[in-house]
Amino acid sequence: LTIERDRSKKLIYINQIDYTDSILDRFNLSDIKPIDKLHKFVPDVNSESIDKNEMEQKIGSLQYLACRTRPDLAYIVGRLAQEIPNSTVNLRNAITNVFRYVKFSRGYSLVLGNVDKQPYVIFVDASHGQETKSRSRSGCIVKVFGSTIYWSSTIQEIQALSTAETELNALTFAVDQLSWLNPLIKEFGINSKPTIMEDNQAVLSMLERPRNKKFKLRADFVKDQLDRGEIYCLNYKPSKEQAADALTKVIGHVSGLLGLQDRSFIRRGMLVLTYWSTQ
Repeated sequence: LTIERDRSKKLIYINQIDYTDSILDRFNLSDIKPIDKLHKFVPDVNSESIDKNEMEQKIGSLQYLACRTRPDLAYIVGRLAQEIPNSTVNLRNAITNVFRYVKFSRGYSLVLGNVDKQPYVIFVDASHGQETKSRSRSGCIVKVFGSTIYWSSTIQEIQALSTAETELNALTFAVDQLSWLNPLIKEFGINSKPTIMEDNQAVLSMLERPRNKKFKLRADFVKDQLDRGEIYCLNYKPSKEQAADALTKVIGHVSGLLGLQDRSFIRRGMLVLTYWSTQ
């Protein structure tokens, strides 16, 4: 990890530029043509099968980026990882496209500091039936004063039969994370409870009028956390402003929404620290 400190703006930037360069060199991709946005993966059943070992190594390298400093890679890397057991030329090309994007965005850094006035916000979103075996995906991103400190892009364990159910599952998952998130935020010296941003109005209305018992159990769980004061409030956030949307699908240019900034060039007046992990 490389940590840059801008004293004048009171901001910290965390990136993995050196690691990014090393994996591009490792897989002989240093000279590939960069692209400025990710491409949606489209399976091809007629594509020729190939050995999966190389695909596993490449996805593993990308996951190390996606989990530490690059939330913009979380969805696409997780999506491609599902295809490794049936590796094909089509999958290899899709992974290469991710590396092309990684080369373009090698300087993307997490920005930590007083970026926004809102002390503690959780963005929640979901995509319905777009994964393997028609599974749905939940996306969650946590921001403290505008700085991204946690994100997840996970396949839902429960088979959802509607978009509303998918969104409610994602909301329930996010609220369930408060058992460890709220104490952690309090340790930072922030006594605020989270504002949760949801872009599906049907889910917000469902909390008051659940359609059936299955929905009622989840709705009651969320409302109970509200009543206990573990959540400050639930607000509607339009999809264009929904940061978690980028954790459920490929939507183009999302670095700003996810709290990333391009730091390809280190500027004067910054303290730069490099942390090497042996793990």
